[in-house]
Amino acid sequence: MGNLLFYIFVVLVILIPFLYRIVRTGSITFFKNSTDFASDLNYQKAEKIRIIQVLIGFIYLVFHGSIFWGWLNIGLFIFITFSISLIIEIIGSKTGLIFGGKYNYNSNLTPGRTVLNIPVLIPIAWIILTYMSFNLYCL
Repeated sequence: MGNLLFYIFVVLVILIPFLYRIVRTGSITFFKNSTDFASDLNYQKAEKIRIIQVLIGFIYLVFHGSIFWGWLNIGLFIFITFSISLIIEIIGSKTGLIFGGKYNYNSNLTPGRTVLNIPVLIPIAWIILTYMSFNLYCL
């Protein structure tokens, strides 16, 4: 089971950064100027890919966490990390204290649902990053 999880993780690490870029630019290339990006239709497709990638990563996290940490622990971890990251994003976007300046997410370009103008995908991504860091530290 450990080897299968490792192979799935490697595939996710390879696909997540490159698949979005390929869809967004409309071609397989590493070097693009900002004026070379394809139409807004590609942007909408790429954002759908981003949603799918984040959800696949989150499903992997829940599956991995339930095996290695147990359902109660991974549930608490997800709840606490989601709550803290959402609060920090709200404070950061409204006051500029946390991330070094006020910022806004464009609600027209933001994929998925928002909570107080913060996309729900942002705290979910923080959960994934925090979980990977936690597991790397605990190895």
